[in-house]
Amino acid sequence: MRRAVQASPCAHAAGRLRPGSHATDSSARGFAVLTRLGGAAIAEDAVGLLLDCHARIRTFTELATRLAAAADADPAEIRDAARRVRRYFDEALPLHAQDEEESVLPRLRGQDPAVDDALDAMSREHREHEAPLLHVLRACRELERDPAALPRVAGPLGAAAAELTAHFASHLAQEEAIVFPAMRRLLSASDDAAVVHEMRARRAVPPKAKAGRGELAPASGPERAASRRSLHV
Repeated sequence: MRRAVQASPCAHAAGRLRPGSHATDSSARGFAVLTRLGGAAIAEDAVGLLLDCHARIRTFTELATRLAAAADADPAEIRDAARRVRRYFDEALPLHAQDEEESVLPRLRGQDPAVDDALDAMSREHREHEAPLLHVLRACRELERDPAALPRVAGPLGAAAAELTAHFASHLAQEEAIVFPAMRRLLSASDDAAVVHEMRARRAVPPKAKAGRGELAPASGPERAASRRSLHV
């Protein structure tokens, strides 16, 4: 099986100020919505797909951080950013954890003691990020209902997003340094294909429901256009 041809799997797009909105300071001008829903490259193996997922984790964690600092943003954009963050972490992230724990871990376990240690840490850390994740989800649900609540929830949202950022910095780096190379070194082509099949099966939903799931496919034209929008305050 050919390995993935990797371009930048997730675009961090900083678009123009929307008509009618007003940037008043440097932090405002730096607030860009990073909501790319698909990778620019088509991943061809399990590691490529997992790397795409990691890029999205970083993107939506950064978006949560920026959302917390967007006190004067347009209410419609606050609601949209909150919805995107909530949908990713509520729907797609749990599928990623299942990919790793149910498809990758059983196939790697027992082949290398160092890899086994990394797999144990991976599973443990999946549980550890649940508490800050709940705070992010709670804040985003509230902002979907009422964007004017941002000044009140900005503190808890920013703190939880910062905790997630620190957690994922080490968590994703260890997987990329130890677990993913082990997959390419130890898994057979048939095992790799089975992991890919299982990942896609977890996201096999009716066409109208696909947008909020695991997002393993590249973005469509409308999705690419939406990803270039910016949210400025």
